[in-house]
Amino acid sequence: MGLESTQDKYEFFENVDHVRIYNALNSANTTGHEVLSDEQSLIKCNIQGINGNAKAVCEKLNKAFKLLCSSKSELASNKQLNSSDYKYLNFWANFELNGKKHVDNSSIEEFGRNVESKFQECINHEELKRALRDIEEEDLKKMKTLDKLYQSYCEMNEIIFSTSEGRFEKCLHYSSECFNEYRGAISTDAVDKYFHSALTNFKKAYEELASKAFSKDTSYVSYIAKIPENPNETELTFYTIGDIRNKIILISLFGSVIAVVLVLIYFYKFTSFGTLMRARSRKKKKKFHNQDDNMKNSLCINDPNIIRYNNRKYNLAYHSAQNS
Repeated sequence: MGLESTQDKYEFFENVDHVRIYNALNSANTTGHEVLSDEQSLIKCNIQGINGNAKAVCEKLNKAFKLLCSSKSELASNKQLNSSDYKYLNFWANFELNGKKHVDNSSIEEFGRNVESKFQECINHEELKRALRDIEEEDLKKMKTLDKLYQSYCEMNEIIFSTSEGRFEKCLHYSSECFNEYRGAISTDAVDKYFHSALTNFKKAYEELASKAFSKDTSYVSYIAKIPENPNETELTFYTIGDIRNKIILISLFGSVIAVVLVLIYFYKFTSFGTLMRARSRKKKKKFHNQDDNMKNSLCINDPNIIRYNNRKYNLAYHSAQNS
C-alpha cells in the first residue's frame, strides 16, 4: 500500500539524522559480502519471498541497523531512531529495490512483516513496521531529488567547519550540485504543494548554512552559489553577506514580534496581572453603563414631550378606573 496522496510525504527529510543515517548506510554498502547471523539481524532475510536483489537490500538494512544500534559501533548513540529516520530508511530501501532497473513493489512490505524484536534500546519495532511500505514511482523520484540536495548540504556542512586543504573548491563543487539539482526540480511540472514546501524548507536550511559559513570565513561568499529562483537560470550567481544578513534580520524581527504578542496574551489570560487588568476593564465598562443610564434618565425628565405622554398615560388609566 503506497503513501497517501493527502499527507506531506517529504517532511521527514527536514528531521532525519542525516549524518548518522548516511554514515550507517555508506558503511553497510562497503562491508562486502559479510553476512550477519540470525541473532545479529533485525529483519529475517532468509525466508521465501525475499530473494535476489531484495535479499541483498534486506541484508544491507540489517547491517545499517547493527551499526546504528550496537554499543560497539562508532555510529551508535543512546537515543532511539526517530520517526523521520524510519521513513528515510524506508525511502532508501524502496529506491534500492526499484531505482536501479529493478521493479519490486512487494518486498518492502515483506521486510515489515519479518521485523523481529531486537535492539529495543534503539528501535521502536511497531513504528518501523508501519514505516516499511511501498512508495509510488513519482514520489520516489522527488524523494531522490531531495536526498541528493541534503547529501550535498551535509557535505558542505562538514567542509565549512573543517580546516582541510581545498575546502573552498570542495564547497563550491557541492554548492554547484545543489544549484543544478534545485533548478532541475523547479523546472518540472510535477511540483505539488508538498514537494514545493520541501524544496522551500531546504532552501531555508541552505541559506542558514551559508550565513554560518560567512560568519566563519567571508571567503566563502565566492564559493557558495545562490539557490536559483528561476528554472531558466543557468549561470551560477553568489550571495553577498548583505543578502543573507537581511533575511536573517527580517526573520528574527518577525519571530520577535510573534513572541511578544504571545507573551502578552499569556499574561493577560493566565496570570494575576491579567486578572487585575480584566477586573479594571469590567469596572470601567460598568461605570460607563451607569453613566449612560443616568444620562438617559436625565433626558427623559427634561423632555416635555415625554412628560406630556406620561401624564396622558396616567390620566387615561385614572379615567378608566373611574369609569369602571
